[in-house]
Amino acid sequence: MPLYTIKAVDQKGARFREEIEAPDINYVKDILREKNLIPVEIKEASRKISIFRKVSDKDILAFTQELRNLLEAGLAVDRALRILSEHSAQPSMREIVSKVYIDIERGLSLSQALSKHREFSPVYINMVKAGEMAGNLEGALKRFEDFQHDVRRCL
Repeated sequence: MPLYTIKAVDQKGARFREEIEAPDINYVKDILREKNLIPVEIKEASRKISIFRKVSDKDILAFTQELRNLLEAGLAVDRALRILSEHSAQPSMREIVSKVYIDIERGLSLSQALSKHREFSPVYINMVKAGEMAGNLEGALKRFEDFQHDVRRCL
């Protein structure tokens, strides 16, 4: 799927720059419209392959904590993912979260979207799925955080 580099502004004139993976430019325009952003420039980006794109367990844990905090603050999953896709400190993580966000927008569940990325372990995905089924995603994310902290103490 092509990757697009977007420059856009919001209603107040704040500037945004991001990359979105999408099937075509019309899909990109739809995403921008949903975000209430006005496109200034949309162009297909070149893909660079890097051996330094590894996502660490620490990155996954930070993502989990940030997602849980946003959900506990009352944000919907798609909104929380959009925010994280724009503001994650780790570029590799931003790219993954952006892809997860796109899959959520297409109707996949969070666990289904995460399962497309090898960076998320089967344990992680199954805990998210259990949280979705129980209607307590925040609790499942908290349990994963606790599990990761316990594993680190044992090492």
